[in-house]
Amino acid sequence: IRQNMGLIFDYEDIDPQNHQKKLNMLPGGDGLKSFILIPGSGDEGGQGDADFTSISKNLGSKFSVYTVNFTNKLKVRDYVKELAHEIKNNDNIISFSVGGFSIGGAFAWHLAKELTEMKVDKFDKKFF
Repeated sequence: IRQNMGLIFDYEDIDPQNHQKKLNMLPGGDGLKSFILIPGSGDEGGQGDADFTSISKNLGSKFSVYTVNFTNKLKVRDYVKELAHEIKNNDNIISFSVGGFSIGGAFAWHLAKELTEMKVDKFDKKFF
């Protein structure tokens, strides 16, 4: 099943310095409502900057779009916990929804669950 799902596994020997954990705000908007969008994974990992920049620009100034880039080797649940803390501590994110596609959808589901458990009030409980 893991092989069929893609290249992301829960490896035990991951060096956390080898993947980005930074949430990137994409150009195009600076609105009070934000979307956290998690990309699918390809040969080079998740490339949210490449996947979502045009969406961000087309949404206009009413919305802000944040995304991540990641390598294919990471511990999903640990990565999501770190991302949830980063979102919680980012004062520029006031209200947001979480979404993703392909394996990014699974990341987004875990992220939404983590944010709910952490009682992050600015998460509007919308997941897509």
